[in-house]
Amino acid sequence: MQNQDEHHLTQDELTLDSPTRKQKQQRRKRETNQNLQQTQTQALTDVPQAVVPDVSQPVTPIPGDPLSQKMEKLRQSIINKQRANELAAQAPASNKQSLTQDEEADEQQEKPFHTLSENNQRLEQLSRLGRFESAQLNPSSEYPTFLTRTPIFPPSHRSSQKSLLDEDNAISFNTPWGQGRKFGAPLSVYDEDTLIAIGKLRSRRLNGDHHKMPIPLTHFPGTSERANIHACCCLISDIQKMCGTTKGGYANKLRLASLRRLSSVVIELTAKSKDRYESYGTSVKLIDVAWKEYEKNAVLYIQMSPLMSYWYDEEYTYIDWNIRKQLSATGKSIHRFLSGQPKQYEISCKKLYDTIGYTRPYKKFMSDLRASLLKLHELTWVKTYHIEGNGLKTPHKLVISR
Repeated sequence: MQNQDEHHLTQDELTLDSPTRKQKQQRRKRETNQNLQQTQTQALTDVPQAVVPDVSQPVTPIPGDPLSQKMEKLRQSIINKQRANELAAQAPASNKQSLTQDEEADEQQEKPFHTLSENNQRLEQLSRLGRFESAQLNPSSEYPTFLTRTPIFPPSHRSSQKSLLDEDNAISFNTPWGQGRKFGAPLSVYDEDTLIAIGKLRSRRLNGDHHKMPIPLTHFPGTSERANIHACCCLISDIQKMCGTTKGGYANKLRLASLRRLSSVVIELTAKSKDRYESYGTSVKLIDVAWKEYEKNAVLYIQMSPLMSYWYDEEYTYIDWNIRKQLSATGKSIHRFLSGQPKQYEISCKKLYDTIGYTRPYKKFMSDLRASLLKLHELTWVKTYHIEGNGLKTPHKLVISR
């Protein structure tokens, strides 16, 4: 009986001798089996897109034919995968196009800065994006008058202030110009030098919503919706140069530590009404600072608090910086206080002792006071001065003319 596959052979192949015809029959049979196996595999597995070149044309299922039904399901699966891939590829571009100006500004604000020029460029870019309004500042030697009368920068070592701390780790003060407490790291005249130098390096006035500032601010109910602040972009070496101190190495680390102390300080102020039945108060932060430290320098962004910025604009005293740099710690405190007073002025020496926050004995203060007044007279900042009283029956009183 002839094999069924012989019907597929040509007449020429049938005339060949028996061995050749058998070989061809076997080859035909192998090819038929391979084609059948490949068709079944394609229908049962996830076939790549190249196997089904045109998936746009539906496959009409043949009743009772499981292969055509599987091919239609496979076509739908490939189409769904193609759509998912197209959506995934388009999503990043769509999200990027939908960014608002505030979101773009947030991205710019979160980027770290590495150089002073990058810091300045960042502020300009945030201003152009509408984050806040920016204007140039041209400062002189202004210093908030309130700080000239508050003993938060005593002329003593910071370690000696530990005994002055209350149960809240704050230093209380009570002067004729106000009372309150200072929270945060102990400060000294060295830190006041840092603050005055920052004031002289102020370069920008920023106006905008509190939360949109380079360093976001807290908005208190009942106050203005927009904040007006002074800011400074500089290097740590700029502050060192302004203070006339050594630049680089350990000196830079000391100055950066001073900036960090200043940013930690909060001053609590309290006052009573004239009838003394009501009291009110507020908390004042001096500065906020962000820095990028390198081996020999540091890039700084320094932001004054809104109240500090107001004092620099409206309630300030001029500090003669060149005179100050030639004085001792006690001399700087006395010079700072007298700068905020009339040129013809007199004050009880005990009152001056309390106002500048002198922590050593009163007798030592009187010695430092006389030495400081002599130096100020030699520098021609004080024209005449004398101290009345003997400190026993008659209290000491300073009378000066500038």
